[in-house]
Parts: sequence; C-alpha cells; structure tokens
Amino acid sequence: SVSLVLNGKEMERKEASVPAGGRTTVEFHGLEAPHGFNRGEVRIDSADTLAADDTFFFAIERAEPSRALFIHEARQPRGLLYFREALEAASNSAFILDALTAAQIGNADLSKYRFVVLSDVVSASHAAEKALKAYLQQGGSVLIAAGPALSTRARIPVTGDEVIASRYSSRTAERFQAVASVDTSHPSLQSVGQLDGVKFYQTVEIAPGDSRVLVRLADQRPLLLEKTMGSGRV
Repeated sequence: SVSLVLNGKEMERKEASVPAGGRTTVEFHGLEAPHGFNRGEVRIDSADTLAADDTFFFAIERAEPSRALFIHEARQPRGLLYFREALEAASNSAFILDALTAAQIGNADLSKYRFVVLSDVVSASHAAEKALKAYLQQGGSVLIAAGPALSTRARIPVTGDEVIASRYSSRTAERFQAVASVDTSHPSLQSVGQLDGVKFYQTVEIAPGDSRVLVRLADQRPLLLEKTMGSGRV
C-alpha cells in the first residue's frame, strides 16, 4: 500500500504488487497543494525488516505565475502568437504573458516583470531604452530576438552590440545552417541537447564583444549570446 502525504495529511493511497526481487511504479496525479512551501511524504506499508526505506520525504513550493512582457512592433503581431503558444504549452505554465507595442514601452512599469522580450524591435524610443537599461541594472532579464528588421540597423537596442550582417542560406548554396556547438553548462541549455535537426535559413550576425557565446552555428558564427548589464542579464 502506497500513500501520498502532504503536510501530515494523506492525500491519496494506491495498492501495488511487487514481485520478489522486482520493482513496480506507482504514480499520483493532480496534487493540489496550498500556496507556499509544503512538506510531503511517500509512504509504503511494506511490512519488511527494513523500516528506514518506508518513507521518502520531499518539499514543493506552489507560487503564483510570474508576469512576463513581450514587446513587438505594431505591424508584427505574429511573433506574439508563436511565443505565447510556446510559453503556454507547459501543463502548468509559470508565466502570464503581457504584450505591448514598441510605442507603449515608455509608460510600462517594468519592475513587475520576471523577464522582458524584445521581438525584432527597431522603433524603441530613447526613453524606452533608458527604462530597459534601468530594469537590467536592477537585476532584470531581457531576451532580444534579432530578425529581419534589426538586421538593417547598425546596432542592437539596449546593448548597443554591432550588427555585422544578415545572412540568408539560399537553395543553390548551403540551403540552411545547423548548430555546431551548445554550451550545456548554461542552466537554460542543459536540457536542449545539441539542437539536432533544427534548421536556420536566415540569421543575424552580431559582434560578440564581451558577451558569452552560448550557441554557435556550423560556420562558427554566434547564434545565441548572453551578457551581464548591471545585476541583470540580456
């Protein structure tokens, strides 16, 4: 008999048959834990001589979803659709996504957001960039996606990194670029593998400067960069 206990209260119990010298799996679904930290146990009524392994302790925290902000150009709403669908694909999404156009950044309170996404934004005002830099200085996180619009500019907003060129893989040449290396020591990349099978048809080459290169393409150009600004990361 296997029971799931949360904060001293038995939540569910299941019966399991274990063959001699064998093993079995018992799964509990739909745990409704109160907000905050919770102490849990999984107990078995084994009636054997080794009582020390009859209880497994664990702890979980239930928190409200954090807010994130997606900033895009007014004429490019499709990026929001793709990003929102990806973020909400998890059964228990950790984020609630708000969206603003580039023209609306100046009035936004960025301090309430866990992270901010700039989706190929080229029309951010000086005041908006100043607000984003202040947000980073205070420990915020900003993801900048460089696309066709940013590829025509000299520098990336907020960071000021140099845009070298936009590169398109034509059907008559290499057709597409693939990833050659992934820095899996980075927490956000530990579970993505080597991105095998992912094809990149157009990329924006950015001068790394003092950034850490996390992912490189087959021709050794950087695909994903990270740098520290104040107490934040971009």
